[in-house]
Amino acid sequence: MSITQNSKIRRITDSTLVVGADIAKKVHVARASDVRGVELGKPQTFDTTRHGLERLLTWIQSLMFEHSYDNVVFGVEPTGHYWMNLDQFLRHEGIQVLLVNPLHVKRTKELEDNSPTKNDRKDARVIALLVMEAEGVQQIDIVDGDARTLPFPDGSFDVVVSNFVVHNIKNPSERAKAIYEMWRVLRPDGRLVISDIIRTSEYVRILDMLTDNVETIRLFYTFPFSRVIVAHKA
Repeated sequence: MSITQNSKIRRITDSTLVVGADIAKKVHVARASDVRGVELGKPQTFDTTRHGLERLLTWIQSLMFEHSYDNVVFGVEPTGHYWMNLDQFLRHEGIQVLLVNPLHVKRTKELEDNSPTKNDRKDARVIALLVMEAEGVQQIDIVDGDARTLPFPDGSFDVVVSNFVVHNIKNPSERAKAIYEMWRVLRPDGRLVISDIIRTSEYVRILDMLTDNVETIRLFYTFPFSRVIVAHKA
């Protein structure tokens, strides 16, 4: 859910440990700071195995103990699906997780050193600073559910995104149900974005019955090549 700028700021106090993590495919990097942006401890590398996540938690707890903090805010830049296991683990441990807009990370890196080049350690630091400054962050809720019967009221979201999901539903009528559900929870003037590697012409035919504003984009930098469908709800 979205939160206001003031409520973001109120969450972070002098007793808050701020952590930023850059999420990669295998090995991730976390860096910590206080509310003034002073870095605390050394960067921590970890993976999302049970052992890796517990090592991350121990690192966080040791910094909190060493500097007498009573709460922690953990920021991540969502990268594919790799951040989701981390998010669930941290929430189970009572740690608040904030998503940081990748566009803010890119722009902040450009302002700091005139370079948007990807660098895991630098990105983790930038994410921590953005969380500290409460810029470009959102609190998130992860809800498990069936794509064919989404557990949300009509018109709940401005944007609905499906990434390489629908083709996994084997039955064509069930795939149609999933698309109708995405459309149902979309607000008027909202956008539905479906990215997939196969069956995208089928999705377009379904959406053409719901709106006259459907566009498609071919992506050649993914493997396999994918197609993105964007539908606007009037």
